[in-house]
Amino acid sequence: MKEYTRQLYLVHTIIMKNRVRYYEEVLEKYKVGFHTSIPCLGTVNDKILNKLGVTSSHREYIKTLITGSKLNDFVADLTKHLKLEKAGHGILFVTTVTESLVSGMHCKVEQEENKKMEVLITAITNYGQSEEVLEVARKNGARGATIIKGHGTVSKEAAKFFGVAIEPEKEIVLFVVDKAIEASLMEAIYQAGNFEKAGAGIVFSQPLSMTRGISSEFE
Repeated sequence: MKEYTRQLYLVHTIIMKNRVRYYEEVLEKYKVGFHTSIPCLGTVNDKILNKLGVTSSHREYIKTLITGSKLNDFVADLTKHLKLEKAGHGILFVTTVTESLVSGMHCKVEQEENKKMEVLITAITNYGQSEEVLEVARKNGARGATIIKGHGTVSKEAAKFFGVAIEPEKEIVLFVVDKAIEASLMEAIYQAGNFEKAGAGIVFSQPLSMTRGISSEFE
């Protein structure tokens, strides 16, 4: 298998469902070959709505694989079309793909440092336990989250290694936070979710290469 170097990135975008058509317009412009869309819930930071019992809204979590040569223009167009500079319109973040298989070739890329020093924290909990995780996350500096219902299973070997299987009764909670609170937030989530118990859940973090709309989403 031939090995070569190529800059590849995953662009993660979380937007309201009624704005997906604007995203698709940008995808068509850049002739993007791979993207996937996942229905999810976003937390609502509105005191009046929360008092009325409205604590979440339907969102779409879209992941797009794109080359480094297109990345900056692609993100700029998404920011403009989706109005990510405005509060409540969504968030965007980029992760670096360190290795992948592209057209049958082994691809390695160099990691890019995120000057903003933001990280993605992912917590996988049993169904119905995400509220405890969200509550402790708010108290430890997180200003918002996205919740995805888990589907599918993993092998017995992987389940033993991670201590948790990704099954339909799981909830996946995503936080984008400043790296300064990464360690304390992960520890708080670990304790709140009782993740020391086998099968209770896991929490892990990933570095981000680029973000858009984070300040407006979480303030």
